[in-house]
Amino acid sequence: MKKAVLLTFSVLFILLIIVLFYLSYFGYETKKFNNIIISQIKKNDQNLDLNFEKISILLDVKKISIFVKFINPQVSYLKKSIPLNTLRADIDLLSLLQNKNSIKKVSINTNYIDFNSIKPIIVRIKPGNFRKILLNNVKRSKFKIYSEIEFDESFKPKDNFNISGLVKETAINIKNEYLIKIKLPEFTCLCPKTGQPDFATLYINYVPNKLCIELKSLKLYIACFRQIGTFHEAVTNQICNDLTKIIVPKYLKVRARFNVRGGIYTTIECCKIAADWKDTNNLI
Repeated sequence: MKKAVLLTFSVLFILLIIVLFYLSYFGYETKKFNNIIISQIKKNDQNLDLNFEKISILLDVKKISIFVKFINPQVSYLKKSIPLNTLRADIDLLSLLQNKNSIKKVSINTNYIDFNSIKPIIVRIKPGNFRKILLNNVKRSKFKIYSEIEFDESFKPKDNFNISGLVKETAINIKNEYLIKIKLPEFTCLCPKTGQPDFATLYINYVPNKLCIELKSLKLYIACFRQIGTFHEAVTNQICNDLTKIIVPKYLKVRARFNVRGGIYTTIECCKIAADWKDTNNLI
């Protein structure tokens, strides 16, 4: 008798593990709730259209909760399509079955969105400085959005939502001149005579013309000098010349403060100023 009970319990336990594994990695796909979800969204916002092939019900093991992932989701707002990569939502299944508002939180991961294609949506944003800056200063841009938005019982977004993302191919119209200061405290090159490493802190100050320095690219560029033998004066001037050729700034100054060698500190400064530029705003 005991063996039968133990065997039954073992079989049930294994089945439970299999079900949990399947729900965690594959989920249960169904079309049963399509119309209910779509009608709930349309009821709360007439300008928002959501279509999808079906949903996959999955288990979040870490949070011990159930969520749904939309298969092939298509979203548009004010008839403007928003390209989605993934769309998932934390849904109360009991409320869903009762045809009540069941969406508690939505996680959105978009593909790159063209800024000009969604300007009609931005116009509908609540008036404020953010909307004004976007409409008046951004000429073009492509961006991705990663966001988590929680909703109340009336399907209104709560204030504690998170939005992050990536931006590329962006042109911003900033009328006022400005000075950008960059500090790189881990610059390294090699002494051309001894092969020993030289360490320095770089200070790059510049007034941009049309282009700015992309910081990740600058980091990779500076790292290239780690295995290069060069004198302090030469490398400082090379960095200044290279940056000037790439971004053609109105003003650029590179200052390299090298660590002590033989009891002596060395600081190298080099500067480039455009012939037609005047510092009328006292930036430097």
